[in-house]
Amino acid sequence: MSKESKEEDESKWYYDGKEEEWDQFDRKMTRHMLKQYDVFGERLWLGEVPKFEQLNTVQEYESYCVDVWRAIDCKDSTQARKLWPPDSGFWLPGWQRI
Repeated sequence: MSKESKEEDESKWYYDGKEEEWDQFDRKMTRHMLKQYDVFGERLWLGEVPKFEQLNTVQEYESYCVDVWRAIDCKDSTQARKLWPPDSGFWLPGWQRI
């Protein structure tokens, strides 16, 4: 059997509030988010994604955009390729796109 077929069906994951089951559920979700959405997904699950309004420097903004772009690339590489060019508008803050 492949590794994926051995793993429990993701649609059946749940957390019923028992403290002893939290660690296992947390590990599963961390792995799932990393697999599905790259580093951005893991950071999202862990609550480590900065609030957009709190990005203070151009470097923080660019790093945030790259993380989001990688998450998009994991799910839809065709869409990600369209967003990569600087003139796509993806890299501009929302107020500059208007």
